[in-house]
Amino acid sequence: MYKTVDLTLPFMKFIITIGVMLSFRAFVSCSENGHSETYATVGITGDTVKEMSDSLTVILQDKKNNYWFGSFGQGVYRYDGKDIFHYTTKHGLSNDTIWQIQEDKQGNIYFNTVRTISKFDGHVFTTLRVAKTGSDSEWKIQADDLWFKGGQDSGVVYRYDGNILYRLEFPKTQAGDDFFSKYPRAKYPNMKFNPYDVYCIYKDSKERMWFGTGNLGVCCYEGKSFTWLAEDGLSESPVRCIIEDKHGNMLFGNSGQALFSYDSKTLHNLRKEKGVGNLKDYSNDVPVSYMSIAKDNKGDLWIATHREGIWRYEQNNITSYPVRNDSATVAVFSIYNDNSDNLWLGTNANGVYKFNGTTFERFKLKD
Repeated sequence: MYKTVDLTLPFMKFIITIGVMLSFRAFVSCSENGHSETYATVGITGDTVKEMSDSLTVILQDKKNNYWFGSFGQGVYRYDGKDIFHYTTKHGLSNDTIWQIQEDKQGNIYFNTVRTISKFDGHVFTTLRVAKTGSDSEWKIQADDLWFKGGQDSGVVYRYDGNILYRLEFPKTQAGDDFFSKYPRAKYPNMKFNPYDVYCIYKDSKERMWFGTGNLGVCCYEGKSFTWLAEDGLSESPVRCIIEDKHGNMLFGNSGQALFSYDSKTLHNLRKEKGVGNLKDYSNDVPVSYMSIAKDNKGDLWIATHREGIWRYEQNNITSYPVRNDSATVAVFSIYNDNSDNLWLGTNANGVYKFNGTTFERFKLKD
């Protein structure tokens, strides 16, 4: 007679064993091979949700035309035109507050969170770690590098070459030394602020890197040398936005001070010049926080202010677009121009807004 043997139990043990081994491998750091990623929890699809957070501050449209919306404290949302997928630390995101979203040439998405940097390859989140290579002070400009802001009170930036994450400190300046002399940590232990903290990063058409700092104005790194711009009030508050206009001039906006233009020789305070300083409803004594700037396909600049709406800046002419929720003024955090030349706004507490050609209206998902 044939004897029946139940192979179910040993087969299941084999599957479980393989699963544990693969799960363990997913958590092993690869830094010993020069790679600067540490695998986190697998999150292939995220949670399908019907609506997004009201606090959606940063936006990116990727090469596949998916929209990514980063929130303040609620993780990130992906919208493919039909469904919304929600990702948080539960899925492997390193932190649920998102400062910045970028995409590399391979289509990987990077989230600069309040603490660390998360990479999503479409299947799994990884957390980038500073490689222990002894080259963490190596400043370079390479075509495909990604640059990230350091955390609060760090005074650093990060450069990622696709394999190694470098932690870069700025060369010390007299203004920086003066700040620490004026506010020594021994006397002000609760002052969690570094004058070298970076609020925005921009690469221009000449491949120069620009960094807007918390208290030292703007730093331009050209590959070998550093140039600091701090005059005329630029360094009096954090520089939150930098962009190059269609003429090759650089524009800088800071919190509650002014909008500046730089032609590689002279820094101009645009609030003092005709067309900007004399803009109706905005006198020179009104503090305006310039949060973000986008450029459309015609080269016009769209300037997002915190509570004074959006300004379209075209050949020194300004058009103002209020942003409202019913009658209430909306606090804008960022402005973004997508792959189809559509303008979007990220806000602190009112979701995302989209420009309809006439005004900015709150974006509503399709039923």
